[in-house]
Amino acid sequence: MYALTTEDLLLFIYGESSTELSNTIKTALENDWKLQEEYRTLLAEIQQLDEINLSPSANTIDSILEYSKKNLEQITEPA
Repeated sequence: MYALTTEDLLLFIYGESSTELSNTIKTALENDWKLQEEYRTLLAEIQQLDEINLSPSANTIDSILEYSKKNLEQITEPA
């Protein structure tokens, strides 16, 4: 019997597993409670990752813009 890995489950979750692997995982999920638990845990973790806000703060954006402005002024000043 094929030992399923976390990577196999991730491929399955993201729809990137082969038909054969998908069928193996579906069958295993029907019969293996530990695999079901890992599958549900991965789904929950993926959902949490999707909810993370990865935008920089306004302060960070302002600092970058100010830095860029200063450097642009230095570049464009006549020598």
